[in-house]
Order: sequence, then C-alpha cells, then structure tokens
Amino acid sequence: MDAGISPGQAPAPQDFAQIFRLIGGYRISQALRVAVELGIPDHLAAGPRHCDDLATTTGSHAPTLYRLLRFLAGAGLLDETSPKQFALTPLGSTLRADIPASICPVVRLWLSESHWQSWSHLLHSVQTGQHAFDHAHGTGVFDYLREDAELSAIFNATMTTSSPRVTSNSSGCGQSNSSTREAGQGTVSLSLFPGQELQRLL
Repeated sequence: MDAGISPGQAPAPQDFAQIFRLIGGYRISQALRVAVELGIPDHLAAGPRHCDDLATTTGSHAPTLYRLLRFLAGAGLLDETSPKQFALTPLGSTLRADIPASICPVVRLWLSESHWQSWSHLLHSVQTGQHAFDHAHGTGVFDYLREDAELSAIFNATMTTSSPRVTSNSSGCGQSNSSTREAGQGTVSLSLFPGQELQRLL
C-alpha cells in the first residue's frame, strides 16, 4: 500500500473496474453515433434482423458491423437473440428516429466531429480559460453553425424535438446558463452544448 493512503482510502478492485469503464466511455459514445448514422435502431424497429441483412441495408462491411452490434449488445442496447440475429432492447429503442422527442438529433449533435474535436482541447481550456471549440476550429460555435448547414439543421432538430428533455436532464449537472442565440434559421440554447458544466469552456 502506498504511504499516506489509509485502509479506508485504498481503491478496491471494483474501483479500478469502474475507472476503466469511465476511461473507455468514448468508445460506446462513438458506437452510438455510428448506430444512429446507419439507422440501426430504425432498421430493427419491426423486429430482429440478421447482421448480414443489416449490412446490406446500410451498405456496411458485415464482419465489422457484427463487431459493432456485439459491442452495442454488451452495452445493453441490443440483444443477440440467436447467432448474428439482433433485436432492440428498450434502452436501444430510445435511439429510434420515429419516436416522439427522438434523442437522435442529440446523438448526432453531441457526437459530431466538430463537437467531438472540441473535447480534445479541454486541457487548453482548463489552462487558459479559453473556449475549446474556438481553439479547435478557429471560430466560435455559433459562427461555425452558420457556415455548416447540415450541422445547423441537426442543431435545430435538437431544439425542436428534444430541448425540453435535454434541459430537464441537464438541470442537475451544474448547467446554470439558459441563454439562447441565433444560428442559421433557428434559435440555439447554450444548454444543449455538452460541457457547459465546465464553466462554458467548450
């Protein structure tokens, strides 16, 4: 045991298991994004389908798609009902695009490359107080949205379909900023950006 760590403070084996899950959290986040971009939850809405069938439907590489589906099953989003046959779980059903207040726009926004890259600049933000998004892209997020029609559309879809749910879920995460600004043709809530609890550094 390291000096200075009392028995009550020493990490238990389950603590190491938990920290590894936290370290690897980015993997399931990106797997969720890929599933949504390919429409996997929607393709499974009517019932279980074979991996090869899904690969043909989505234009994917079947062996790699199978590994993705197995990974999502391990996270509780899918159920492998028989070899290479997958069904949605209730948790996975939250990713369907055809349900009321679909969470899909949130997945596509928060895990978009532009937002994902800004998180890799978090150290810069903590050290300087500057916005990570600005540092990563050389422009502010709202100006960036005005120049990216596709992302702006996703942003507006997030506002119109999911903002009440997101705002409610964010209220306990230290997000106190509720201001809005215009982006493209839509009004954007700052609370929809991940990382606002980090003093709006992103």
